[in-house]
Amino acid sequence: MVLVVGSSNVDYVFKVDHFTREGETQRAESFQLHPGGKGANQAVTVGKLKGESLFLSCLSENDGQVLIKNFMRWNVKGWKVCGEYTGKAFIEVTKEGKNRIIIYPGANSFLTPEVVNQNKKIIENSDIVLLQNEIPLDGNKKAVDIAKRLGKYVILDPAPAQNLDKDILTLVDLITPNEEEAKVIGEFFGCEFENPESFVKCMVTSGVKAVIVKLGENGSIYYDGKNLIKVDAFKVENVVDTTAAGDVYNGALATALDEGKSMEEAMVFASAASAISVTRMGAQSSIPQRKEVDAFLKNQKM
Repeated sequence: MVLVVGSSNVDYVFKVDHFTREGETQRAESFQLHPGGKGANQAVTVGKLKGESLFLSCLSENDGQVLIKNFMRWNVKGWKVCGEYTGKAFIEVTKEGKNRIIIYPGANSFLTPEVVNQNKKIIENSDIVLLQNEIPLDGNKKAVDIAKRLGKYVILDPAPAQNLDKDILTLVDLITPNEEEAKVIGEFFGCEFENPESFVKCMVTSGVKAVIVKLGENGSIYYDGKNLIKVDAFKVENVVDTTAAGDVYNGALATALDEGKSMEEAMVFASAASAISVTRMGAQSSIPQRKEVDAFLKNQKM
């Protein structure tokens, strides 16, 4: 069973011609309201791909109904009601599908070590624990501490790459930054991002157990000190929104590993799910179901 520990947000998505410049007032071409948050996106990904997922998260009933409805639909269990406002994300998406995001944490700030400890039973009931960086660092650390003591496999998606420290990056079993996040966390270890292969080797030599760097259209690369794996990205047309691509990748990766797939098989599966997601608008609305990913992979092999 996969447990996601992380954030829940309501996403306010504005489709724009270009990123709004300083001092500019720009008229959005369209507006959509979506359930989102890196944690929720990853939990729903697991739910859609696996049929169920566990999710330790905080949100408010006052403005979180769009999230709660999706959790119930995709069999996502374990979330908590706490705080006055659910976390929010304000997202600009350009016509090229690029995005820029402002986050307000809201109820996510309530996922403290005390709350995590009160809910450690949900960690006991999991096999893989997947975390991101939109909740308090000490809450994440408590989840990692409990999970490691229980012998769980722990994945950290260090996004956004802020409010981190070296301890949590070396405690988890796998970190999965994208290229920009890799450049930031590399500073903790003195690892410059000159090229992906030298970077992942430097990170493992410096104390990280294993790392995947998500490289967008250039695929992904994995290293654990022994195995170096490179997986190409699937080429898709009509890229419209990359907002949830990294979250879908992580949720799909955890799903595949939980099903006993090898790391390379899991990376291919995750790449396929992510490729489908970028052809659709929104965060959770872009996440494919299992039958779609299986069909995509089958067609790629034909």
